[in-house]
Amino acid sequence: MALKLDTWDAAVRTSAINEIGHVQAPPFVQTALKVSITFRLTRPGGHWGKGKKAGKLVPSAPKYPSGKPDIDKLARSTLDSLTGIVFDDDSRIVTLVLEKTYATPGNEGAIVSIREVDFEQLP
Repeated sequence: MALKLDTWDAAVRTSAINEIGHVQAPPFVQTALKVSITFRLTRPGGHWGKGKKAGKLVPSAPKYPSGKPDIDKLARSTLDSLTGIVFDDDSRIVTLVLEKTYATPGNEGAIVSIREVDFEQLP
């Protein structure tokens, strides 16, 4: 399990650096943030048909990944990986929107959106 976490941490950090470039300090420092993350998980092999139905979902395949991994643990590991690269501290996050979905094959990972909060837009 530690190997998977190390691999995820490295992938998140590398992706963040590729997106924002090499900077001396995180672009978001001492500012309130809204973070949205969609985790795109791999479907288990049992969700796919066999033989003539290979590559097609079986009728009993669930639409959403309602089991493990826990969404809060996915978020925590991702936010920890982004700390120091994208923002100075994850305590700056005032709004956090999370979703787990199944990925189409080859599109596994996460989509992360981070922006400063405009307090005039908050309810």
